[in-house]
Amino acid sequence: MVLYKSSRGISPSVSFQQALLSGYAPDGGLYLPETLPSLGKEQLKAWAKLSYMELLQTMLPLFVSPTEITVEEIKGECISFASAEQTTVL
Repeated sequence: MVLYKSSRGISPSVSFQQALLSGYAPDGGLYLPETLPSLGKEQLKAWAKLSYMELLQTMLPLFVSPTEITVEEIKGECISFASAEQTTVL
């Protein structure tokens, strides 16, 4: 499972869903992945050729456990949100 820790290092590690829904950690820090994937030069070059949607489908599974969001969900609902036309300016 991919876990997220506080940038301040005081709060306990949490899942992706917990980090996403809580925003800030209880100690006021930002949630960051405990570990980052090792990416080679060739992989980065290959990613440079991907569309935004393809890149999302490739990168999200590196940071979200499949028990929380499945690959099918990433390819479906999550990606459709990213491709939705933005009509509201915040």
